Amino acid sequence: MNHMIDLTSYLPAAEEQARADRRENRYNGLVAAVESIVTLAIGAGFFMIAAAFLSAL
Repeated sequence: MNHMIDLTSYLPAAEEQARADRRENRYNGLVAAVESIVTLAIGAGFFMIAAAFLSAL
């Protein structure tokens, strides 16, 4: 028991870091969802333009 390290002074900082990590993970998930939607929209637009071009021939 003589070699125990008291970590109570570090707990508030660790809790704040965990909260920041959760906030960052939530933000990264939202950004990934928006990027996926934009990519799908660009791809669909490309195929619609290609279909319109081929039907005009």
